[in-house]
Amino acid sequence: MIGLDDQIDLRRHEADLFIRPTSLDLPELEETHLLKCQMMLYASPEYISEKGYIYDKKDLKNHSFISYGEEQYRTYKNIDWYVTLAGKKPIITINQSFGACTVASQGMGVISWPHPISMPSQFNLELISKKVTGPEIDIYSYHNPKSDKTVLINFFIEHL
Repeated sequence: MIGLDDQIDLRRHEADLFIRPTSLDLPELEETHLLKCQMMLYASPEYISEKGYIYDKKDLKNHSFISYGEEQYRTYKNIDWYVTLAGKKPIITINQSFGACTVASQGMGVISWPHPISMPSQFNLELISKKVTGPEIDIYSYHNPKSDKTVLINFFIEHL
């Protein structure tokens, strides 16, 4: 498994399968819809005990945000929906999920994460709002239907 946002060439056997948070127009590949995610807000327990939960949009003004940055580098739009909704500048911009989770786990602010995708447990981040939610994102897998590993790929997809 390769964790990249770069284009993967399955014909050159760079990978057997790739997963993207967007539907791509790749007619030579088989596309499988895996799940629909809802972008939700998360923060560390320490941050929540200091700043409180977010119950509605007006509560956003009392919080600090960690953004992902320029949308031109993202595979889907409106990744910083919560920053736009708050009408505030983020305290820091980090262009990768691991970095954003690291900063949030240190109590510096709020991040957006796709629910129900599990967040790595080392970050200990909690849902800070059940009512203020972001866009829905569809997750797809792609593979070459002519691959000699089709049985294994299908088994993997079914168990995601």
